Amino acid sequence: MSEHAPKESLSEVKINGEWNVYGLMSKNFHTPYPKGEYLGTSKEIKIDGSEQKPLKVEYHYWMKAEK
Repeated sequence: MSEHAPKESLSEVKINGEWNVYGLMSKNFHTPYPKGEYLGTSKEIKIDGSEQKPLKVEYHYWMKAEK
């Protein structure tokens, strides 16, 4: 067994000028997956504090649902 636990990344999306942690993104608003609070749409994401290239398609984002 590995001594190193898998790293969990911090995924953020910029909506209305503010960075938010998100749990799910989908091209389709009516995604079949369980989702928490709807954040909105964006093409801008950040993973572990590093901004990524803007996405070609605008995605819908949801905050992680409480377990």
